[in-house]
Amino acid sequence: MIDLLKRIQGKVNRWRQFSWRERGLFLQAWFLLPPMVLGLQLSGFQKFQQFLQNRIHGGTEQDQYSKKNDDDVLVECFTISKMIKVAARYSLITPKCLPKSLLLWWLLGREGITSDLRLGAQKEKNQFEAHAWVEFKGVVINDSQLVKERYTTFNSSETDLGQVL
Repeated sequence: MIDLLKRIQGKVNRWRQFSWRERGLFLQAWFLLPPMVLGLQLSGFQKFQQFLQNRIHGGTEQDQYSKKNDDDVLVECFTISKMIKVAARYSLITPKCLPKSLLLWWLLGREGITSDLRLGAQKEKNQFEAHAWVEFKGVVINDSQLVKERYTTFNSSETDLGQVL
């Protein structure tokens, strides 16, 4: 019982360390991850990405970050990514890289930050492996920079990922 109370206290202390902005991003990501997974399963990648794309312009002011330097924008990108990772850890489901990356890409777009959703594949030891990540001006946001070397990317807008993934 004491161990449980200590773990809960530790989580509460970590929660208090987050800024109000980070807490809001966490809650947003926590609520949106299950619909991302479900949307991908029900409609497939291309239709769901288009659905999300059509809803980017309804978000916050689109040029909010256009006047900021890239370093400030990268900080915001990494903050959103971090909170998606934390939300995924506590999610009711276990989202894979595609729904998490799609959510990051969409949330960045809603903030007026244009990013690129990257999809890649590799074949190692006769095993096909696909992966998704997000980049801002060539900088990988939600993975290691080495991911670009490990996976061969393909154009997500021209590929029928429902057959690949």
